[in-house]
Amino acid sequence: MPNCPCLQDGALLEVWMKKRNALFFAFAAVLVATLSACLQVAPKARSTPEAAIEGFLDRTYGKPDKKYNARIVRASSTCIGTPENEIDCNPFREGSDEFKSDYYMKIHRIDRVGDQDSSGKEKYYVLVTGAGEPACHACTGMFGAFVFEWQNGELNVVASAPHVIHGSSGEPAASWELIKLNSAGYYGWFARHSGDSWQEHHFRWAEIHAPHNDRVVPLFELTTAYHYEGIGYEDGVEGKAAVGETALEMDIQIDTADENAAVYPLKAVMSGTLKGKKIRPRTFIIPFDENEWKYVPSAEFEEAAKLMK
Repeated sequence: MPNCPCLQDGALLEVWMKKRNALFFAFAAVLVATLSACLQVAPKARSTPEAAIEGFLDRTYGKPDKKYNARIVRASSTCIGTPENEIDCNPFREGSDEFKSDYYMKIHRIDRVGDQDSSGKEKYYVLVTGAGEPACHACTGMFGAFVFEWQNGELNVVASAPHVIHGSSGEPAASWELIKLNSAGYYGWFARHSGDSWQEHHFRWAEIHAPHNDRVVPLFELTTAYHYEGIGYEDGVEGKAAVGETALEMDIQIDTADENAAVYPLKAVMSGTLKGKKIRPRTFIIPFDENEWKYVPSAEFEEAAKLMK
């Protein structure tokens, strides 16, 4: 082995060994720090009910279209409405495919009902509405209604109806209200339509939809305002003699008097003018039928309601 002065000198050898050890430990520290950074898992962002709801709607309708800022239900889509109203998302003019329409679905309202219960659950009522082709008088709008439970960071569907056809002139109802339908916390949506016209006849109407089992179902639909000018155009026949103006209103309220009711009945008050003569206001109570799970008006009410058709 060749002679090495540094190895023959004990002092130099000691210095060399210290430098080597220092370099080794510095390298090891850097290596450990690098490996720790690579292996460290970033904490998972805490999910929120709102984010989970958006994700659910993405899976149901598709992600929002950036141009329209809406989730689009295409006219060619296959959709399922409520059991009473199965649809194919094609143009909703009976017996014709003249009008085709896409529906631009946007969140109309999200309501959290009550605080967390003892199990930590929160309940959310979510309503999505979509306009169709605005130039199509005979077309409809669309809405989707969902009830969710949120617990331990998970979103569960309680009831839903994603594609329900209603409305007129390509528009869904303009006004929606979440209403309490019994004292135990059963809620539903009260929709008030802005109105529609046919020749000289003008209408407004309202609907109630609420969860039942795993679906959101219609509980009631009623004409709430009817106006006919009575100026010689009636029942589609021109030239008839003027019969006087008819302007009737049907005010609908939830009757909360019976706290033990499975679903509160409705109170309807009819007032206004019939063929030019003011009528005395009439009050009707519309009971809820638990077997059919909807409001079932009396024959007397049905007869009075014919005046608004």
